Amino acid sequence: MTLFGFLFLSSCSKDDSLENEIAESKTNQWIEGIMRDHYLWYDELPEKVDYSLSPEDFFNSLLNSKDGKKAEDGTPYYYSSIEKYTLETKSFDENDTYGFTFAKLQDNDKVYLWVLYVLPHSPASEAGLQRGDWILGIDSNTYNISDDETLESGAAHDLLLGSLSFLEGRFVKGKTIHLPASRAVMDTPFLCDSVYHRDGHTIGYMVYNSFRAGVDKNDLEDITYDDEMIEKMTRFKQEGVQDFILDLRYNGGGRLSSAQKMTTLLAPESALNKVFCIEEYNDKQNPRERKTYLDPDQVNKVNLNLDHLYVLVSDYTASASELVINALIPYIGRDHITLIGKGTEGKTVGMEIFGIGQDYGYLLSPLSFYIFNSEKKADYADGFTPDILFDELYVNYTMYPFGDERERMLSLAFDKIEGKSSVILSKSNDTGLRAVRCLDGFQKIGWF
Repeated sequence: MTLFGFLFLSSCSKDDSLENEIAESKTNQWIEGIMRDHYLWYDELPEKVDYSLSPEDFFNSLLNSKDGKKAEDGTPYYYSSIEKYTLETKSFDENDTYGFTFAKLQDNDKVYLWVLYVLPHSPASEAGLQRGDWILGIDSNTYNISDDETLESGAAHDLLLGSLSFLEGRFVKGKTIHLPASRAVMDTPFLCDSVYHRDGHTIGYMVYNSFRAGVDKNDLEDITYDDEMIEKMTRFKQEGVQDFILDLRYNGGGRLSSAQKMTTLLAPESALNKVFCIEEYNDKQNPRERKTYLDPDQVNKVNLNLDHLYVLVSDYTASASELVINALIPYIGRDHITLIGKGTEGKTVGMEIFGIGQDYGYLLSPLSFYIFNSEKKADYADGFTPDILFDELYVNYTMYPFGDERERMLSLAFDKIEGKSSVILSKSNDTGLRAVRCLDGFQKIGWF
């Protein structure tokens, strides 16, 4: 009986393997068809392809060297992406997470994690973890944190927190907190929204972490977050906000439709119903050029009517975030958009998503269009250069919670609005220690 069972399973395994190969070959042919029709560099795709590869490897084998950039260490990365997808588990927020993201500091043989933000109602939030906390140890691994292995387990852990003593030039151990096991957490893009009354100015401030229309990124009808954006902007307008600070320092982009709504909410009233952006597709598409407009009806006719915008940025600020800046330039003027932080990514291309509602098991997001403002300009391939340079990851700066008026990037915006001069320590004057966001930053290694 045991032998029969073994032989039966072995036979099924061969059949399953063959069926899997056929299914993958069919999926690869679908991928190839999408790429040859929609990819910006379709005319440079290889003539011969290998359908025997896994769909992930097959897709990656088609990517052009122009698709993406290089990291600081010279490692190339691509914008076009492929991810597994099933109709039953398509919600972005079903992934287990601890709910915090961090930068990593390695000082000789010691490793520390610097918490950048914590999602509400998450295991990290329940543990009491806060932005600016230093994690000196996980369980018994003090000063030798294997974050990409230990935290990826998803298990509960004890975290040793501490603080940096500038006088002593070292970290000082503090309390230990218990981090519950990871679980599904709502990944809200709204981390802070506040109104300040300072020196005769009514100032609005919002931390917006991704241009996501709704909870389910693959449901085109879900606009939960867009509605929340409009509600928050309505409150800003009702409270008489005259100056606005948009915090996009951790916003790597997202839905073009959400960027359109954000820009419509911020733009001068005179720009309404005018062109938001121009998308230019490859020459196989008809029409090749498509225009999107600043439609006040899509935001319930709410509009802050700004003539100056202050944006907090970093090298993670990309894509839709940069598009909002670029789209406002023809209507506000670049000199009326104050950028504070580090230079942005410089992504002037966009992707369409293919595979939603289909049974291939994958979602494809190939680069399929260039994107310009209403003047057909996109002069930020190397990123936008900030007007006020500031790198929050140098460790001689205390990292305060979002919205705290002492938070350094926020306070720099306040100073600019109020016409005050700002004192910024130069690199030559700091401790020399800088935390570095992991290469997979807010997606895999540094995002839990």
